[in-house]
Amino acid sequence: MSQKEITRVKKTIRNFLDPSIKFPSEFEILFKRWALLNSFYNTYSDAYFPNLGGDCKKVLNFGREFSSIFTKIEEDKIKVLIEPECVGKGKNDSKPDKYVKEATKQLRVELSLSNGCENCRPEKKIRCDNLLDVAYLFDPFEALMRIIYQIRCNLFHGDKLVFEGNQYERNLRLIKASNLILATVLNEISK
Repeated sequence: MSQKEITRVKKTIRNFLDPSIKFPSEFEILFKRWALLNSFYNTYSDAYFPNLGGDCKKVLNFGREFSSIFTKIEEDKIKVLIEPECVGKGKNDSKPDKYVKEATKQLRVELSLSNGCENCRPEKKIRCDNLLDVAYLFDPFEALMRIIYQIRCNLFHGDKLVFEGNQYERNLRLIKASNLILATVLNEISK
């Protein structure tokens, strides 16, 4: 990590601690909704799949076990997450995780969308083209949960705490769509 990146992270921390600075409410909503979902999939996994492993595996398992929720989610919310380009792993033009790329590709097929790579930012596409394909068949809801999990990781780890410019606008669209999807998910699992 460069000194410039450390300075940026320190500024983000100071901004979060400053009560006079208001962050988009969508960020806080995602934190809260994910915390609720996290409580559920951890409890569920511990009860029925005690040796499952880490958080990502629990999220994927949740996606497989509750696959019927996918049909309850509005397609236009899903499209926000997969149409323009894959969700990157990190900040700015970071390439996606290879499983996020695969999940995105499979959801595009599921929703009869074009492959989307032609709309990717050139700088990001160069990095993404070097990713090896993975042989993993996602359930559609599992794929969606993998993508939202990456958005959550990017936000929780500070990589998407950009508050200006095109990247901020894109991040906000991703977070808003994720929030709406998570609201549906939480409503379904709480029945």
